[in-house]
Amino acid sequence: NGFIVTEPPAITIYLAEKFGSAAYYPARIKTKALLFQYQHWEQNHLHKHTEELTAQLLNTFFGRASDEDIKTRARAHIANALGLIEQWLSARAFLVTDDAPSLADLTCLGYIDNLHQILGVSIQSCPGILRWLSVFHAMPEYLSTHSLFDQLKSDWVSKISHR
Repeated sequence: NGFIVTEPPAITIYLAEKFGSAAYYPARIKTKALLFQYQHWEQNHLHKHTEELTAQLLNTFFGRASDEDIKTRARAHIANALGLIEQWLSARAFLVTDDAPSLADLTCLGYIDNLHQILGVSIQSCPGILRWLSVFHAMPEYLSTHSLFDQLKSDWVSKISHR
């Protein structure tokens, strides 16, 4: 219909509103405000620094020089962000509620999976995040959508670790 929206939080909210996905999009205004708050925080802290680290590792993957200072700074910011997420997930089952995952959990899941599985960021000292991940990793929807990802992951990791 010609309507274009490009940012992940806006995309997920648009789709939830359009198709009525109450399972991941809370109806209560205060819970919705927490969802919005988290999505804005995520874009400024987790997304930004994950992109920086990914760009440097892609340079390595394609045989170009990467900037170690940028990688070090990005890893430090990511560690701080993961520390906050760990605090939040130690206080409740999911990022926004104890009841069920929300759009905030779904977008965060993508970042944390990539950070941990592809970019080599350790989350072993984060029991709340590990517990939270195990909930998603056991879902049939997760397993079916990540089968191709798992095939590609080993190629990517072996190429960046050997350079």
